[in-house]
Amino acid sequence: MLDIKPQNILVETPAIDEMFEHAPSEVFRPRRLPLDPPNDFYMEAVQVFSAEEDLACTPNVSVRLADFGTASWLHRHLTDWIQPQMLRAPEVILGADWDYKADIWNVGLIIWEFMEGKVLFDGTWKPKDSYTPEAHLAQMTAVLGNMPKQLLDRSTNRDKYFKSDGMATLVTRPELMATLTDHIVNP
Repeated sequence: MLDIKPQNILVETPAIDEMFEHAPSEVFRPRRLPLDPPNDFYMEAVQVFSAEEDLACTPNVSVRLADFGTASWLHRHLTDWIQPQMLRAPEVILGADWDYKADIWNVGLIIWEFMEGKVLFDGTWKPKDSYTPEAHLAQMTAVLGNMPKQLLDRSTNRDKYFKSDGMATLVTRPELMATLTDHIVNP
């Protein structure tokens, strides 16, 4: 499993290469110290880009994935909470077994974000609310329909979010669903 998210995608072009070649060495020094152990391998990252370059018109573009610090093995998971919240696959939220398909889910959501300029599922009931798994699953259900029974049957968190018949418990809360529908239709 990789840690696929927009911040971990590097785009290289001749103009960006030239910018890095001529940058003074102090721009590459961290501005803050690493976090305390055991998270001391995390460092603050700053996005760097060439604002003068139109990537759509640049013939030589190279794209790379970076930052494999939270990557995991398929058969030996480091943690069950993989992926950034807004990119989490349904099986991850629901506590079901996951595999490489969660990475494919990430890539699909990133492509949506790049093409539309906004995230598909932000996991909030209203634009300024905090993320909740309930809102995230409700958004998925509103856009994609009911979760597959096979997924719900193997999910440890199923009863937390869904009725025994597989219908989202959130659907019975019309005041939240009305807010959610408006949020999805009019972001």
